[in-house]
Amino acid sequence: MVTTHFQLDVYVNFTNSSIIGTNTITLTAVQDGVSEIVLDYQGLVIIKAEVMGADGKYTEVNCDYHDDANVGSAVRLLLTDSKN
Repeated sequence: MVTTHFQLDVYVNFTNSSIIGTNTITLTAVQDGVSEIVLDYQGLVIIKAEVMGADGKYTEVNCDYHDDANVGSAVRLLLTDSKN
């Protein structure tokens, strides 16, 4: 995968000591058959993950979370197993 675009929109709430936002990452597969993407999510709460298909429509995908004290936190986005 190659990252071709990265957009981060955040709102900082100083009163509640919180940050809320969205992150849009555009990736291009460099080989056929990509079925998952693994990203670091240390300290984040992910509410929803979506992928855009060739038709331009977004589909929510399942996420598999893994926390390991030695290597950190990873979320695996399962591209071939949509929630719909």
